[in-house]
Amino acid sequence: MRSRGVLAGLLFAGLLACGCRTARVYLSDPTVYDRLPPDLEEPLRQARVFADAGRFQSAHDILAPLAPLAPRNLRLATFLQDVELGVLEQGGAVRGVRGDVRGAGEDRLFASYLRRAEEVPTSGGFVLAARLAPDAARALELLGRALELDRENPWAHYARAWAHAREGRFGDARKALERAFAIDPGHLPSVRLDGALLARAGDAKRAISSFESWMERSFDDPTVDPRQRATVRLDLAILLVTGGEPADALRLLDAVEPGAPERDAHVELVRAAAYQALGDPDEAQRAVRFAREASPDELFAQVDEALLAAARGDPDAEREAWKEALAIADRERARTAAGRPEPAAFRSILVQLQAMTRLARLGEPAP
Repeated sequence: MRSRGVLAGLLFAGLLACGCRTARVYLSDPTVYDRLPPDLEEPLRQARVFADAGRFQSAHDILAPLAPLAPRNLRLATFLQDVELGVLEQGGAVRGVRGDVRGAGEDRLFASYLRRAEEVPTSGGFVLAARLAPDAARALELLGRALELDRENPWAHYARAWAHAREGRFGDARKALERAFAIDPGHLPSVRLDGALLARAGDAKRAISSFESWMERSFDDPTVDPRQRATVRLDLAILLVTGGEPADALRLLDAVEPGAPERDAHVELVRAAAYQALGDPDEAQRAVRFAREASPDELFAQVDEALLAAARGDPDAEREAWKEALAIADRERARTAAGRPEPAAFRSILVQLQAMTRLARLGEPAP
């Protein structure tokens, strides 16, 4: 499924627990849906350069002629579909659909993909239509049709897992994901989702292994959007901080890649938590300052207040500041549940983790 903010909210429940089961070994056995002809590698890289620069029409001009050369390949097809969405967002036209400021272009692109899948039914065609479906129920219906055409399509099982997870049906998500792994034990999109589900279940050790495997294998893959890598890098860094490895988290966050944001409020909050865990309040405060500049907000101001109190050696003031940060974070989470976007949930949960850690060290019972 599409990766814009994918599963950001799944990562945070139960992070402090650490599973002891053996980490999965992701030995890839790619199917026709993932194998690419070697001669497509270079044009894919050029298309990625254009896409990362926001030149979606140029990327589209490269990818569109490549798609018929690997008609069943969903790595290429999903890359093309995301580029098409970029073209529409910039007011361009693809597949007879023109983008507009009201965002209706994506709905019309869904209709175009669905019409094509119904006219020429293929498993991959229904997976691509499902990626653009307006809701999980519609996506699951289309993915059922994809599996009727080919039960051995790992992308269809993976997409079912994604849709179930988005709706909070984690048991069904796990079952669908295991079917994807039964076909391709190293299916790359499934590896990332596996990490998110493991983290959500509290199995931090195996989640770290999953995310590290995904990062290593996706490094040189031109079909992977660097924004996806930035998201997984951040999720992995959170797991490392909460798992007691803040120095490793900092090294990970410092390895910024092309196309990834260098100074993002979320990144800086994780960096602040890592420095705080290492006993460096000055660097923690510096990171929070960057976070406030990136996204001025009352919550960041309260975190800054707590770090200032810690830096001047005032435990009572620090304790009260963290309590207030918890209260603000609780209110943010409530607003998020009522429809606020996922980044607000990310920020509030991270601050809650940070605040509870500091309060415990100050001898305050956990809320």
